[in-house]
Amino acid sequence: ITKTGMQSGERAIFVVTDSTGNEIAEVTISGNDGGDNTVKVMDLTVGETYTVTEKDSWSWRYTPRSVSVSKSLDVDETRNTFDFTNTKSNDKWIDSSDDEKNTYNQTTR
Repeated sequence: ITKTGMQSGERAIFVVTDSTGNEIAEVTISGNDGGDNTVKVMDLTVGETYTVTEKDSWSWRYTPRSVSVSKSLDVDETRNTFDFTNTKSNDKWIDSSDDEKNTYNQTTR
């Protein structure tokens, strides 16, 4: 599973299901400064159809090009890539450098 268009520190969650709808795996891909981010799911059956679905409800910053991709696995591993690309739709971003100190000072009288 390859995810493109992520920033460093962002995570994308994917669910892999078989042709009967049974969940095979749930995987997380972590972003690395906008580059391609890939995870490999092992022990899947060649010839079986799998669907990979991105859990996109968490993202308010991006618009996914596609949320689900289905394909029958090929003997040639290079044909078994599930590609997901996001387009940034909101430039606002909160990270560890954005914080606020919330204090309350009560003076005794």
